[in-house]
Amino acid sequence: MAGFGQSRAERLEAARAILRAGDPASQVASAIDTIVRARDKADIALIAPCTASLDPAVAMGATAALRAYGKEALAALEALAPEALDAPTLKKLREMLLRDHVQACCLRDRAINPLQLDFEARLDELDSINENLDVLLLSLLREALPDLRKDLNGQYYNRRYYYYLPAENDEPAFIEYGALVIAALARRKPEVLKRETEGMMEQNSAPSYYNYWGQARQSATRELACFLARNGQSAAAVKMVSDMESMLRYQPDPAFAAGVHLDVAAAMMSSGVKDPRKPVGFSLAAGPFESAVIMEHIETALQAAGQSSLPVASQARYLKARLLIAQGDDGGALRELEESIEASDEPMLLLGVDGAFASLAGERRFQTLLQYTALIARRVAESARPFKAKDR
Repeated sequence: MAGFGQSRAERLEAARAILRAGDPASQVASAIDTIVRARDKADIALIAPCTASLDPAVAMGATAALRAYGKEALAALEALAPEALDAPTLKKLREMLLRDHVQACCLRDRAINPLQLDFEARLDELDSINENLDVLLLSLLREALPDLRKDLNGQYYNRRYYYYLPAENDEPAFIEYGALVIAALARRKPEVLKRETEGMMEQNSAPSYYNYWGQARQSATRELACFLARNGQSAAAVKMVSDMESMLRYQPDPAFAAGVHLDVAAAMMSSGVKDPRKPVGFSLAAGPFESAVIMEHIETALQAAGQSSLPVASQARYLKARLLIAQGDDGGALRELEESIEASDEPMLLLGVDGAFASLAGERRFQTLLQYTALIARRVAESARPFKAKDR
């Protein structure tokens, strides 16, 4: 390919010429690697046809390159000339890229929203492509139903976490990261989600021996249990909370205890409360838990966290602010948000997109918090920043 002494632009143009010529195959893989580093969307049209190459190294390199472009590759594939790629390969690439998009959205949601709180803009990134994802989301759900059933009943364990049981692959299981998929189906297709998950709770299911110390739920399972509780089926959420609380047995570590209490409070809040008070603005859904019990878990988490400056301290203050704003205490909520920012070097970046605090928008102190979290967000990886749609 290109020799020494060439500029970066010259090497890039030489690589593009190799892809246009299509041979020799031994140089195409190297050319793709050179091109993808430039991250020019215009090059996707050159890379895409290489995914159908008979040379495995070229096909795998081109596929990996397309995945590196993310959702930009989806739009570029739609613009390809019909003769550029055969229909079966195009379909396979689109399905792969759509799954990648969904997973990337789920991972961002997990990064900025560790407590799995629902908010109006939660699905914005998922909807940022011109595709109807409902069929894919349902497919992901159905593939995970056996694991979800086990986890709902406290009988699932993830072999990735056990060093003596080697993982079959490095890809995370859907129930580890798929909370956003469940949230999307809960908002768009609630009746379908209820039908697909009907009868998954087993009566008097016994926990397996490896869950003796308690059983934390995976993120997708937790999202599903909270959805079912908001829709009158509280058994899964009640069992989930009970199993999470059992993790506090024989645990002298206050930081661990703080995290468990916080997770319990967040799960209760997402499942809904018996006394939703606020008729307008942000309010909590109706469900099986008491607001006073949620607040008790939050206060216990704060007490256990102490002055540790751990993220759990910031998250607990944030959750408390959400509970207060739902109860109509705007002043108390604003104070807790300020405490949340000061409690840790890793504050809840969710504040930048969380519409729960819309009633505080006119407060100068609140705007200062938004500006600060925006600055903090610039320090983290792009995939861990809140996604902001242009029309919001």
